[in-house]
Amino acid sequence: MPTSCRNAAGSILALIYLLAHGLPDGETILAKLIACSEKPTYRANAIDAPFEAKERLKARGYRWDSVLRFWWKAIAEADKEAEEARLLSDVYVGHGSPAFLTVTAMERHR
Repeated sequence: MPTSCRNAAGSILALIYLLAHGLPDGETILAKLIACSEKPTYRANAIDAPFEAKERLKARGYRWDSVLRFWWKAIAEADKEAEEARLLSDVYVGHGSPAFLTVTAMERHR
């Protein structure tokens, strides 16, 4: 068997072992991975954000979409309300609002 096949087989076995590994709470890593992948995330779009907010958005991890011309960031469902509040108070300051799009696991991992 060629070396590359042996290396691949070893990698596959290591992955299977890792995913089947039990955690202290009794669940496997694979079960945790599936549960996390099923939770929706959001894409926070800072559409029409003022130019002056550029550095604040970059500091918070937002990325520039040069085609659609706005800042965006992927966030967890649990962080949606807090992120919206921050954008409204620190970026928009009474002039506009962000848009939040739900992103499913299928969309996230295409």
